[in-house]
Amino acid sequence: MGWLGDSGFVAEDYIYNFDTASFWTKWLNDIKDSQKPDGDVPIISPIHWRNIHSVYSEMPAWKSTYPLFVWYMYQYYEDVRILEEHYDGIKKLVDFLSGKADNFIVSCGLGDHMEPQANSSSFTPKHTPVPLTSTAYYYYDAWILSQVAEILGKAEDAEHYSDLAEKIKDAFNREFLNEDTNQYATGSQTSNALPLYLGIAPEGREKA
Repeated sequence: MGWLGDSGFVAEDYIYNFDTASFWTKWLNDIKDSQKPDGDVPIISPIHWRNIHSVYSEMPAWKSTYPLFVWYMYQYYEDVRILEEHYDGIKKLVDFLSGKADNFIVSCGLGDHMEPQANSSSFTPKHTPVPLTSTAYYYYDAWILSQVAEILGKAEDAEHYSDLAEKIKDAFNREFLNEDTNQYATGSQTSNALPLYLGIAPEGREKA
């Protein structure tokens, strides 16, 4: 069905096991073609729902698949062309997410979708705050954009978005890190794993 989140979360499995470069190149173009003028991207691409409004639901983690895949295409295939073709698109998306942020915290989103729970799993999370998940991906989007800008020789943008990523990281740690327990938010697996994996946790606290 072209769900952005579902593909983004298992992207590296596909890339490692199958020759999917041309497939993802085409899919990235589908996302680019469906991007709105304000930078928003759909949660499904190509769009095939009649209810267009719901396709642009506020799910930052799903939308973050766009910059994430652009970055993977460079990391695994060294495809600079993809960076060039989608630079403006991922920049517009980061700026769009910035418009959703309040003091660098993004509160909208689906959160830890299908979070494991004692009696099964849940469509909406009960243990991991939605703003934690959304802000973590907002940070990673800004960080990816800063790296892409640097690779493409866009020094001013590289500095700007690197700065933005640091501000998001600082806000994230102020909002969610308990310095006494070295746990994020509720201490759920996702609450702690995301900041560790994405490089948000303050240096020196990773092992704690």
